[in-house]
Amino acid sequence: EVVACPCDSGIPHGQPWGHQHTYEGALARLHHLEAGGGADGFNYLVSVENGVFALLRHDATEGQDVCCVVVLDVSTGKQAVNFSQARPYPLAEVQEMKRAGASNGSIGEFCRRWYEQKGFRVSRSDQVRTATAAVLTLI
Repeated sequence: EVVACPCDSGIPHGQPWGHQHTYEGALARLHHLEAGGGADGFNYLVSVENGVFALLRHDATEGQDVCCVVVLDVSTGKQAVNFSQARPYPLAEVQEMKRAGASNGSIGEFCRRWYEQKGFRVSRSDQVRTATAAVLTLI
């Protein structure tokens, strides 16, 4: 049985950047879940954080959205981590929105609509599912 338990990532500005920062957000969610008693009665805890990675090209900077999944085996304390495949991220548009004072919530809503309009075939759910399946082989 899967039970969703939202926990704070500790990312003060709302969006982690790069592998390390994204991993730290997922790990913080896991620690907050454990500290709040969220591990009680479960065999595994799964923590998820999506982050943005900059790809510096000769003519532009592109954003890529990647999911980090950290799994904890509650009985052994063993942890494993994996990252998903990337999907494009509307970096230029988000940067412009941020400069104009947009909230993290409105940026999140913009991104949700952006992915819908693009018809991108890899969803955030797909990212979580594939990264989780891969990381479970390491536990």
